[in-house]
Amino acid sequence: MRNKKSRRQYGTGSISKNRKIGKYTVKWKDADGNIHTRNTFELTTAGFKEAEAFLLSKETEKINAGIITFRKAFDLMMAEKALTIRKSTYNLYLRNARHILPTIGNMPANAVDSVILQDLYNNMFGEQNLSASLVNACHVLVTSTYNYLHKHNMLPPKYFSVTLPNLDKKKNAKEIFTKREIGRMLLYFRKSTKPHGYNYHLMFRILFSTGMRIGELIALRWQDVDFVNREIHIQQTISGNSRQDVVPPKTSAGNRFVPIVFDRVFSDLQAEREKHRDSLYVFEAKTGNHVDYSPIIRNWFKMQKETGIKGKTMHCIRHTTATIALQIGIPLIEVSRMLGHQKTSTTVNIYGHAIRNYNQQLIKMFTRK
Repeated sequence: MRNKKSRRQYGTGSISKNRKIGKYTVKWKDADGNIHTRNTFELTTAGFKEAEAFLLSKETEKINAGIITFRKAFDLMMAEKALTIRKSTYNLYLRNARHILPTIGNMPANAVDSVILQDLYNNMFGEQNLSASLVNACHVLVTSTYNYLHKHNMLPPKYFSVTLPNLDKKKNAKEIFTKREIGRMLLYFRKSTKPHGYNYHLMFRILFSTGMRIGELIALRWQDVDFVNREIHIQQTISGNSRQDVVPPKTSAGNRFVPIVFDRVFSDLQAEREKHRDSLYVFEAKTGNHVDYSPIIRNWFKMQKETGIKGKTMHCIRHTTATIALQIGIPLIEVSRMLGHQKTSTTVNIYGHAIRNYNQQLIKMFTRK
C-alpha cells in the first residue's frame, strides 16, 4: 500500500506526515544546497510544533549567516499572503515590488537597514519621479516582509527609521469630467456604436449614472437587472491579469443595489434586453462570455484621440458620478452605499471637497420653523 504524505512547505524546507513510521519528517537544505532529513518528531500537535520550530531555526541560521536574501524572504512572505488575499491584490504587490527588488533583492535580509531604504525611497520619489503613494506602498511591502520573518522567529523585530513622502491630498485630487466633456464623449460613443457591435453608448451612460466600476459592468448579467424595481444588483466583477476571471466584490459593501435613475437609460436597457433574450451577460461576446476588457479600452483611447479629452482614465467616470451626487445634495451615506464603500469615511476622504455649503445646510436644517 502506498504511503500517503501531507506536506507543508517552509521556505526551502518542508514538514511531511509519514504514517508508515508514525513520525513527522523534516527536510531542509543547508547553505551549500545539500538536503537533510530528520524523522524524530511525534505525530502529535506538540510534535508538529517541535518540527516547525526546528525547521524555522534552520532557516534562521541561513538568515543570520547572510545566506537568505531579501528577495527570498519576500517570496516566503508572499507565499503566505497568497492564501488570504485576492489574486488582483497579489499581482499588485508583485508590480510594486519591481521598484524595490532590483536594489535590495539580492542583499542579505539581515543587511538591509534604514540608510539603504532611505536612499532607495529618495531615488524613487526624486530621480524616478514615482508617486508618494507608490513609495509608501513599497515601504509597506518591506515592513511586511520583516514582520513575516519576526512572526516565524527567523529574525528579531526590525524597525526602520525612514522619512516617507507625504500623501498630498490636493496633489492626488480625483479628476472629473466637465459637462461639456461628458457631452462630447457620449456623442462619440453614440456615433461609434455599430448595429451588430457592443452598445458603447449605453455602456458608458450606465457607468455615468450608477458609479459602477468598469469590471462590475463587464461582469453584469441580465439576472442582476431588476426591471420591476429599476435596480442593478452588483454582486460580481472581473479580476486577474487577463481581466477574465469573474469573482465576488472585494468587500461585503461591494455587493449592493444601485438605482437606474434616468428614464432614457432604463428604456434603452429594456430595449437591449429585447434584442438579446438568449444572452447571459448584458454586454456579451460572440463566445457567450462577457465582453473582453481589451476592445473597451481600445475604444476609450480612440475616443480620447478623437474628442481631445486626454489625461483622464475610465475610473474618472466613477469620480464624476460621486462628485455630482454629493454636489446636488444626495446624502453622504447613500453615495457611499452606491459606490460600495465599506465605510463612509472612505467616501469623505476621497470626495469630501464636493460637499459644498454643508455648514449652511445644517444651519437651515436646525433653524427651520
